[in-house]
Amino acid sequence: MRIILVLSKAPIYSETFLTSKIRGLEKNGHEVVLCVDTKSSEDKAYDRVYALKSTGYFHKLSLLQGLMELFIFRPGRAIRFLQFERKSGMSIGTALKNMTISSHILKRDAEILHFGFSTLAKNRENVAKAMGIPMGVSIRGYDTSIYPLKHKNSHKMIWEQMTRLHYLSDDLLKDAIYHGFNPEIAHQKITPALNPDLFRVRKQLIEKNTLQLITVARLNWKKGIMYAIKAAKMLMDSGIKFHYQIIGSGEDEARLKYITRIWCLHERITFRGKLSHNQTIEEIQKADIFIMPSVQEGFCNAVLEAQASGCLCVVSDAQGLAENVLHERTGWVVPRRNARAIHNKVLEINKMSISDKQVIVNNAKDRIERQYTLDIQDASWLEFFESMLKSTPLKNPDLIKEGF
Repeated sequence: MRIILVLSKAPIYSETFLTSKIRGLEKNGHEVVLCVDTKSSEDKAYDRVYALKSTGYFHKLSLLQGLMELFIFRPGRAIRFLQFERKSGMSIGTALKNMTISSHILKRDAEILHFGFSTLAKNRENVAKAMGIPMGVSIRGYDTSIYPLKHKNSHKMIWEQMTRLHYLSDDLLKDAIYHGFNPEIAHQKITPALNPDLFRVRKQLIEKNTLQLITVARLNWKKGIMYAIKAAKMLMDSGIKFHYQIIGSGEDEARLKYITRIWCLHERITFRGKLSHNQTIEEIQKADIFIMPSVQEGFCNAVLEAQASGCLCVVSDAQGLAENVLHERTGWVVPRRNARAIHNKVLEINKMSISDKQVIVNNAKDRIERQYTLDIQDASWLEFFESMLKSTPLKNPDLIKEGF
């Protein structure tokens, strides 16, 4: 089976959900062709990567070249795409524009087209139909929780043309339904997963003089880091000895550092910036409590890794986090946008006995090993794509060839 996976750019090593998905399919004998919007240094890590545009001064020329190649080498497919666009109510100008941003996909052959994010399918809804193959779509938090707030009915055509939907958590599916997804369309939940070989050691908790807190996240508003910093201020005012590491980078870094300074937390909070995946895991394993105060969160790989590392987790109730962590069984879930709740929960955990904490750590570790392994994820993706082929036979098998 040959699958075209559409992404904005080739995933970096730390984007484990995407990289493990690609490697898992390839391990099971399937070909994955990456069609990306922009070239990047990560392209060389994958066997087949086709970019829409090059970087630098020649990106417009590369777009024009891609469109010309499509008409020369795939004239039938180009004409079908334009016909479907016109039937969808697009003007000739808009149809040509949509063809241009889809030319690197339309030139390829495959049995399945899959968009790694639903927003990437916007203005490309007719591509799979023109190719005569089924179309899969993955939704993440941004796709259905944020993008539709600015773009009303943005997913209407996507829902109409897709064959099967992938989602990370039940809350994301509810968001999709709210924004017009018909639940009678085939859909399947596939969560992130971990490589169990990286987390074999079972952590034994010990008493410490200084509580070690940690967060791993992009530094933007969605992650709610400000609420964790406010909670840290309350902990300091409560006389708790702690140190809080924040690993990650992003557009809010300067603002968060400024708040940390004016609240006199600069000796209690360290911004580590972006670390390698291995370095990040090492720091998580040394910490006592992992805090994820997100305002919006599809699921969160970092929280899975924290639980697998033996770190006690306090997370907000933002969407998939409440599925990721089972309240009072594998960690604690507190209301989002509530610094006081984070502060109170950390105080409560700090007063718990080592044996009670160890029960939570062991529960979380056991659940990860039962439900969130790469083998389970690989099997789920195989089921996802094989079901697409079974439910939607190719409409034009002559389009599928062995070459490119």
